[in-house]
Amino acid sequence: MGPMSQANIETVESLPHALTNLVGFGGAALVVEPSGEVRGANDLGIDLLANFDDDTVHEVAIAGARAIAAGALRLERLNGPFPGDCADVIIQPLVGRAAGALVLIATNPAESALRRALIESRQRYRDLVEAASEFVWETDRHGRFVFLSGSGAFGYATRDLLGRLATDFVVDASPLPYPVFQARDTVLQTDVWLQRADGTTSCQSITAVPIYDPDGQWCGTRGMGRDVTEQRERERAEKQRLLRDRLMTYLGDTIRTEINPEKTLPAALSGTGLAIGADGGMILAGHPAAASYDVVSWGEPLPEHDFPEAHAALVEQGAVDLLRGGLQLIGQLTEDASAGDGRINGAVLFWCKTESRGFGDGDRAVLSDVAAQIGLAIAQLKKFHEIVTISNTDSLTGVLNRRAFFADLERRLGRHMVAQTGGALVYLDINNLKALNDYAGHLAGDRAILTFAELTKAATRASDLIARIGGDEFLIWLDGVTAESAPVRAEALLLQMNRLEQLSVVPDRPLGVSIGMALYDGAAPVALDRLLAAADAAMYRVKARRKSGYEIAPRLLPDDTGPPEPLDAMAGMAGEPIRADGSVE
Repeated sequence: MGPMSQANIETVESLPHALTNLVGFGGAALVVEPSGEVRGANDLGIDLLANFDDDTVHEVAIAGARAIAAGALRLERLNGPFPGDCADVIIQPLVGRAAGALVLIATNPAESALRRALIESRQRYRDLVEAASEFVWETDRHGRFVFLSGSGAFGYATRDLLGRLATDFVVDASPLPYPVFQARDTVLQTDVWLQRADGTTSCQSITAVPIYDPDGQWCGTRGMGRDVTEQRERERAEKQRLLRDRLMTYLGDTIRTEINPEKTLPAALSGTGLAIGADGGMILAGHPAAASYDVVSWGEPLPEHDFPEAHAALVEQGAVDLLRGGLQLIGQLTEDASAGDGRINGAVLFWCKTESRGFGDGDRAVLSDVAAQIGLAIAQLKKFHEIVTISNTDSLTGVLNRRAFFADLERRLGRHMVAQTGGALVYLDINNLKALNDYAGHLAGDRAILTFAELTKAATRASDLIARIGGDEFLIWLDGVTAESAPVRAEALLLQMNRLEQLSVVPDRPLGVSIGMALYDGAAPVALDRLLAAADAAMYRVKARRKSGYEIAPRLLPDDTGPPEPLDAMAGMAGEPIRADGSVE
């Protein structure tokens, strides 16, 4: 094809859109259809077209088609009848009714070189920005996206984001006095969690700078974002691992070094709860399916209506992971690893409000590790209680021994003195036990002592104290006994102990009991040794009569207030009142 005919080429004056784009441009300009046909040109363009051969026209058409297809400004270099045999060509796609491409040909070598340098600089900047970020954005003064680079961001196409408020996609952002997408000051690499199109979240590291108009008024913000979700997840996983390691070290050290094992479970519960962000927690020390177990609690209480379902899941499935009314519960059974047989010895349970965060896989992993340590702590606590029980109780009867009884009673007397309340110390001695031992042997005597201990338990309350302090001697502390109720309680004890006579084997030496009672008044306190001496003396006065009975010691004056008042207590054998001199009425 020879030089192109100008018959069908319109001038730019008939192409308003092209004319607008060519203001101030001193080179040749062509308007190319999507098909590649040249539809218009300015004067320099018409002159240039007259010298184009077929190859040059085809090259212009192909370059225009590439720009139209890409929908972006392109810089091309064309061969042809130009100074130096080639020229730089800028191709700008057109939109709307003027669809096609505007081809600008710089025939001035100096101008061409400058334009190429500017375009290459722009392209270099774009390449660097795209390499350093996932997307570039700009918002207006209302916080709406007005520009997005590339094909979109965080799973959305550009067309789905333009015109939308950026804050509609923000899930969590670092605390700033304003949204990062409406920054009034420069923001550097601030993490913002955004909602992806698929419903998941992504963490974007956002850098933003404010835009100001010529009057100095803020009118928008522009910046770029880089997806750091995987990096943040790795960092979170590493933090969870370090937290788990520190927690396990802390629990191990606590279990090994805590002098009082009863403090181990509360420490483990609170430490774990704080580590995983729980609102509350609970340890069941004992198999959850057992009739009874001890409970250690921490934090906010678990609503009563949520416990049965969690408890059932623990018993039936060995673990619990529930969502109930804005509350998430996780828990699992614990084992006594020291037993070596996988024996279940308890359970651990945590809960939190889902509106705050909820538990994740990392929290469940922490719980699994902690459950093993808590199982060891429960086993250790059980052994501790067994040792304490052995050290505090009489080996034959199971009631308290002398040391444990007096230690507990000292504490009780202190509380009674503060509250100005009282009680009664009761001294009991089994009559004729030696005769039974001599005649029927010590096994028969042990049976009598065991029976006596059981009768004592049956005649007292769980809050009372019982101790065996010698072969045939027992002590009882009765809380709340007053001078008015003392005879009634003494009668009840004596009536219960009379059943011991059934074990007698020596007719003239029947088994019985001598009971001495001394009253304690917190409003007029006396020392424990004086209280014991008074009960002991009252018991021996009864024993001297060689018949079962009780005596209530005279009221003791407070310490350091002088001698006791004359004897005026009520006492007797089998409930009979006696005179002050000890004779029976």
